[in-house]
Amino acid sequence: MKLEEMYMEFLEEISKAEKNNDKIESIVKNIQDNGGVLVDMKDIDGEEYFILTTPSKSKMTENEKMRFAAEVITLYTDHLTMANNWGFYLLSEEFEKEINLKNNIFTIWFSSFFDLLYEEKNIVNKYKAIAEDNGYINMATMTDRILEFCEIIKEVVSKYKRAEQVFIQDFRNSLVHSRLNRPHNENIAIKYVEKSQLKNEKLSYNEYHDIIRDLYESGFQNNLSRLREIFTHEKSLYFPALNKLKDPKYKDHLFQCVYLDIGHRY
Repeated sequence: MKLEEMYMEFLEEISKAEKNNDKIESIVKNIQDNGGVLVDMKDIDGEEYFILTTPSKSKMTENEKMRFAAEVITLYTDHLTMANNWGFYLLSEEFEKEINLKNNIFTIWFSSFFDLLYEEKNIVNKYKAIAEDNGYINMATMTDRILEFCEIIKEVVSKYKRAEQVFIQDFRNSLVHSRLNRPHNENIAIKYVEKSQLKNEKLSYNEYHDIIRDLYESGFQNNLSRLREIFTHEKSLYFPALNKLKDPKYKDHLFQCVYLDIGHRY
């Protein structure tokens, strides 16, 4: 049985109304025998809980440890910062009549998914390997949770056709960057999700504009409203997962786990 499985068994046992102390002691001994350490913590409301960690085998310097911890944490917090910044204006009934504002925010939010999916493809597994090599058990587990969150995001994005995904990003880029995205270049890079995979392509000028032209010319605000409502109204696992990340207790727990891995308390 892996340490993480022993830890989950321990949490299950201590949560029972009628505790089996002999079984709890046996699980704790198994954890210790396999190199694990249970750290007794207090959450932000003063309630007791336990975090599993292991003695570090890291050869990182102190600065390298702190930097790596920050990089793992921001896999969570960067997306959360974006959602906290725009969520009220996109979802609140107070702005129900501000259709164009909601559409603009939706394009920014939706396009941010591709940033996290880029991280999944290029960064997260690298971080997981570094965490495992250095004995950072919680950070390795956190990368698994990020990968699960990315699967939820891909499920959301996959509701949209390739042309719709490109159109949303094109409109967002015109809002945020003006001409920085170079929509008049001879070759234009696009990103989209297909069959749960992030795809990258380079299209010619004509190919690119052929994809998005109809969505602009057939009434781009109406099309944006339709696409936004798929995001905000159709059932998905995304918003429940996001709300869990926003929970101050959950966020505090994540930070404690990361810093315990590198020998600190948050």
